[in-house]
This record gives sequence, C-alpha cells and structure tokens, in this order.
Amino acid sequence: MEELIFIIFQIFFFFLLFFISPLNLILKSAKLKFSYIDQVNLNIIFFLNILLISSFMMTKNSHFVIFYFILCLISLFIKIYRKFEIKKIDFNFIFITLILSTIFSIDLATSIELSWDAKWFWFLKASALHAGNNIYLLRDFTAPDYPHLGSLVWSFFWKYPFNLNEYFGRIFYIFFFITSILSFMDIIKVEYLKKIFISLLFIFLIYEKSIFSGNQEILIFSLFVINLKMFLIFLEKKKINTYFFANLFIFSIFPLTWIKNEGFFLTVTIIFSLILIFYRFSNFSAYLILILILIFFLRQIFLFTQNIALESFEFDKTLKFSNFENILGNSFFILKDLIIYSLLQPLIILGIISILYIIFSHKFILKNKKLINFIFIFLLLKIIFIFFAFHFSMENVEWQSQVGMKRVLFQFSPIYLLVFYFLNKIKIFK
Repeated sequence: MEELIFIIFQIFFFFLLFFISPLNLILKSAKLKFSYIDQVNLNIIFFLNILLISSFMMTKNSHFVIFYFILCLISLFIKIYRKFEIKKIDFNFIFITLILSTIFSIDLATSIELSWDAKWFWFLKASALHAGNNIYLLRDFTAPDYPHLGSLVWSFFWKYPFNLNEYFGRIFYIFFFITSILSFMDIIKVEYLKKIFISLLFIFLIYEKSIFSGNQEILIFSLFVINLKMFLIFLEKKKINTYFFANLFIFSIFPLTWIKNEGFFLTVTIIFSLILIFYRFSNFSAYLILILILIFFLRQIFLFTQNIALESFEFDKTLKFSNFENILGNSFFILKDLIIYSLLQPLIILGIISILYIIFSHKFILKNKKLINFIFIFLLLKIIFIFFAFHFSMENVEWQSQVGMKRVLFQFSPIYLLVFYFLNKIKIFK
C-alpha cells in the first residue's frame, strides 16, 4: 500500500513538472494555440532538452532541479498575473493518464526484471548517473558509443522526488508513452467518449510490459509520435510560419539523437522525407539540411573529444562486397525477419489493413498528398535503413536480425498512426 502511494505521488510529480513549464509562455508569445495534451508533451520534450544540455555542462542533478523549478515558478507567476483560467485544464486527460499510469506502474512493480540490453548497457549507465557521476565518465562503461539521455532520465526520476527503487525512473517511460498516444489520438474528431475509447484501445493494443524493461525503444517511439503530431499541426494550420515550425520540429526531434544510435538514423529519415515532400521550398530544405548536419557534428564532436569509437557497428566484418553470396544470404535473413516481426506488431498490421482499405475503397480521394507522400517516402527509407543497419551491425547478421528486428520495427511503427488521420478525414470513426 505504501509503495502504491509513492507511485501515485510520482505520477503527480510528473504533472507538476510538465504543467507549469516555461515553454508555455514561448508558445503563447508565438500565438500558437496547442491543446492541453500537446502542451504537456511539448513540456516533456523541453525538459529532455534542458536535462540533456545540463549534462554536457556537468551540472549536478540537484542544481538542475533548482534551476528548472525556478523557471517553472516564474512561468507560474506569469500565468497567475495573466489570470490563467482553470477551465483550460483538461481534467479528463489528467484523470485518464493518472489511472493508466498507475495501472501500468503497478504491473511494472510486480516484476521489475530488466531486459538483457538494459541490464548490461542502460541500467549500468543509469546507476552511475544516479550515484552522481557525470556523463564524461560513461566512456569507461560497456558500449560507450551508446547515447546517454535515456539512462539520464531514468536516473533522474529514480532519484527525484523520492530516491526509491530504480523502477520509479522507468515510470516516466510509461507516463510519456500514454501522454504521447493521447496527444496523437486527439486528432480524431468524434464525440469525447468515443475518442477516449479509441485512445484506450490503441494504448492497450500496443502495451507490453517488456517495452518498459529498461530498453530505450519506448522513448524513441513516444518522441516519434509527438514529432508526427507536430507535423500534422503544421499541415492543418496553414498560417504557421514555416521556419518557426522548423525550429519547433527540430526542438522536438533533437532528443532522438541522444537516446539511441538508431535515433539519429530515424532523424535523418524524417528530415529527408520532409525535404522530398517540400522540395519546392528550396530555402526551407536547405535549412533542414543545415540543421541535420549540425546535429550530426554535435554528436561526432562529443564522440571525438571523448575518444569513443562506434563499437556497435563492425564495418570491417559485415558488408563484404567480395562475397556476394554472404550479402545475398544476410539479406534473405533480414527480409524474412522483417516480414515475420511486422506481422507481430499490432500497429503495423492495423496500419497496413487501413492503407489497403483507403486504396481500394476511396482510391486516394484525399486532398493532402503531402502526407501520403511523406508516409510512402518514409517507409521506403525505413526499409533501406533496416537492410543497411543490420548488414553493418555485427558479423553475425542472422542472429542480430532475430533479436533486434522487433525492437527496430517498434521504433518506426508510429508512422502507421498517420493512416488513422486519413481514416478520420473520411469519417470512418463516426
């Protein structure tokens, strides 16, 4: 019972942290009206960016907490001064998030066993950061080239506010997963109860205890969902300044590159998909390319200054162009696992079925061709990335494909949520 009380207070701590974030003032000054759900998720991303920057500055967690709460208090006082209206708070969203987060956290607490990768990579880094070490000491750990943001968040909420069991840090993963799905499903324009039912259906359809076992794919998944929601907002609101959107989008995508190495490739895929559908806007495309190069060099500078090599990619052992049969055989294993594990992902199955329904029933009688192009370009780049990633990952491509394909597909699977945007447009949920 005592542990349950601590879990509930941990979740309330998240609401406190992400409701009064100073980012709200920036969005308000830009005359952008985001829903309460979207604001909470953008505040989470704001927090991740600030936490990441503070880690490079070797700021102690206690100092970061003080600094962040000062910002939040300033934001709160300004809200009060501007006569913030309590009715703007979506209490239904808070209630649903609280209930679901509590249920899933109890499920997590009943079996806190970590996955193999989490036990040998992510938890060790989280433990070191929890003990007060800075990120520059992580180069002495296993897989030093693995980014640290996921472990940093884990260690932070492990320590704050209660400094109890390590799984309290992973409750944040649950909270972010739920809020991201609720945010995206807010696009469905139906009566409120039906929208809640559809959102809950998706959450329970995707939910598995294993995705909260310490692996970082769930953070990639949740961030990608928010990126897609920002993209839809941009397409819907034509009056938004293109460059302001680009900055907001980069701000929301930047944490991806510091959670897993695959996060950078996902960032590349998203940005190139945007460039290809907005090719007429040459200045905009050039700006996105410039940002992508900057993100890449920031990551490379960090690895270079720490004398860290990309150990997780064995370039000299895998893709041997002199051995065509080896390439062909490995490609067969990758394709086989790609098909099998796609069929085991509920979101992918629903997405494919919905795509076929739209094609044959509505013949793409949809005005938003940019979104259609974005989906197909992204899926094409995703398949290309998967083949190259597994060819380069390590010498035993067959084994790596078997153990890693499901998690890679899970990271990319939010792209299929865009299909439900089309289904909403053709009013299938009515």
